Amino acid sequence: MAIWLYPISERSGKWFELNGGSKLPTSIENYKELVRNKRLREDAWWRLRINYKRVQPGDEIYVYTGDQGMGIIGYAKVKAVEDRFVHMGFDFEKCESLIRSPIRAHEVHQWIHYPRSAVCDLEPFRAQLEHRLPWRSNLAVNKSKTVELKKLRLRPFQTITATSQVKRHQQQLIHDTLLKPIASALEANGFSVGMKNFGKLQIDLVGIRGKLAVIVEGKSNSRGRGREEARQAFGQLHEYQWYFSRTERKKMDYQLWVAFQNQPEEAVIEFLDDHGLLVSWYQNNRLSFSVRSKERFDRIRA
Repeated sequence: MAIWLYPISERSGKWFELNGGSKLPTSIENYKELVRNKRLREDAWWRLRINYKRVQPGDEIYVYTGDQGMGIIGYAKVKAVEDRFVHMGFDFEKCESLIRSPIRAHEVHQWIHYPRSAVCDLEPFRAQLEHRLPWRSNLAVNKSKTVELKKLRLRPFQTITATSQVKRHQQQLIHDTLLKPIASALEANGFSVGMKNFGKLQIDLVGIRGKLAVIVEGKSNSRGRGREEARQAFGQLHEYQWYFSRTERKKMDYQLWVAFQNQPEEAVIEFLDDHGLLVSWYQNNRLSFSVRSKERFDRIRA
C-alpha cells in the first residue's frame, strides 16, 4: 500500500464540483467547509497528472496545500482508479484532525520541494510522515496524560452517553458530535480534560486548568425544546460543584456548562445565562453559543 501527496491550491484555478452543478474554488476555506459538512464526498473523482499508472486501490492519499503555509490537511484511501482519475474515499475524522493539527508546509518541503502536480510519491518519507500524524501522536501522549489526570483525580475522557428525554430508557450517543468538540476546545486552551465520579454520579466532562474547573453536562434535546433537560442539568451541575468544593484541597473557581444537542428555546437560554451558566448547542457541524455564553467562553480561553 503506497502513500501519495495530492496538492491543491486556490491559485490553481481548479474547482470542487458538487451535486447540482455548483463549483467552489479549491481554497482552504472551501475545503474546510466541505469537510465539515461532508459534501467533499460529492467531488470524489480527482484527476491525476503524474504517477497515474502507479496508483492502486487501497493506497493512501494525503491532501496538501501550500496556501497560508498550511501543509497536509486531508486524508483519503483510493477506492478505484480509472484512466487518469482516482476515486477518493475520504476519512472525514482524520481530515478534521489534520485541519486542526496540519503537518505544516515547511515540513513537507523538506521531503518534496514545493509540491505542485498530483500525485507525488510520499513512500520514501513514510516514517517522517507517520511520526507527525495527529492520531499517532495522540497515542504517544496517552500515558503521560493518564499520569497527569490521576494527579487531578480525573479519569481519561472516553465514550460518553446522555439520556434522551424522548425515550428515557434509551441512551443516545452524543460523544462524537457534542462533547468531543468541547473536550478538544478545552484541551486546545490548556485544560486537562477527563471524567469524574462521585459515587454513582458521573460528570460528563471536566476541564481543569490551575484553579479553574469547567464542568460540562451534555443533554440530548429536540430543536426549540430543552426546558426539562435544562432543569435537570441545572440541578446536576450545582450538585457536581458542591461535591467538588468538598473534595478539592484548594479553592477552585467554577464555570458550569450545559451542552445541548440542538438549540433550545430562548427562555431556556435566557434562564441559564441569567444564572451564569455557559450554554452551547451543535449547529451546522460546529459549536454555537448564546451571546453571553460566547463572552464567558472567550474569558475561560484567555
